[in-house]
Amino acid sequence: MGVILTFAGLLSAVNSSFIGGMQPDPGNTTNVLLLKLIQITANPNSVHDISNLSSSENYSSLTVCMQTFAYTSLVFSVLAASGAVLGKQWLNSYKAARGRGSLEERCMQRQMKLDGLEKFHLRTLMQAFLVFLQIALLLFSVSLCIKTWTERVMISGFMIFGTASGVVFYLWTTAVSVWSPHSPFWTPGSKPAGAIRKVFTGATSPPNTSGISRGCGCHGASRAVVTGA
Repeated sequence: MGVILTFAGLLSAVNSSFIGGMQPDPGNTTNVLLLKLIQITANPNSVHDISNLSSSENYSSLTVCMQTFAYTSLVFSVLAASGAVLGKQWLNSYKAARGRGSLEERCMQRQMKLDGLEKFHLRTLMQAFLVFLQIALLLFSVSLCIKTWTERVMISGFMIFGTASGVVFYLWTTAVSVWSPHSPFWTPGSKPAGAIRKVFTGATSPPNTSGISRGCGCHGASRAVVTGA
């Protein structure tokens, strides 16, 4: 969670600076107005058409699309950062609740809390925050590609190649984790992809090897206490 929180904070800061740089420069309108005033002062008898002057900025469709991706990326990065903060609070609360009583009673309480984490799908929720961060990174990369496309087509080619390479690499690691259940390249998309593969081929989906481990040394003790009771 600490890594997600740090990366989401950095991405939000970079995205905010990028959005600020996309805003129109008010100095351009001021320069146009000053130029018109100079022309009117130099040639007072000539006719000057100022009806085409407007304080509003006309945005192209590419600019609107770029800003849409950038703002959406900022929203997802903020959601990921907020989720990481909540996740750290939830995990710290789980670790801090040691309980009281005998060893068997504390083991039972801890096992019940672990069962509660799995019952309410805390692992899936924590992985959703990571998905938000990945979506934010993808949208930010797309907005950068559009930005460079409107300014320098050659530079945008490198940006598009880098973004496409990252997407292909992510899809490749997901596919490897689906076809090889013991692969270390597990991603949040591996489990849904494995379920789809199971529907069509009948093969087993890859195990979820990330997140909170089920293993607990007190599980056997708590089960024994419950059985004895």
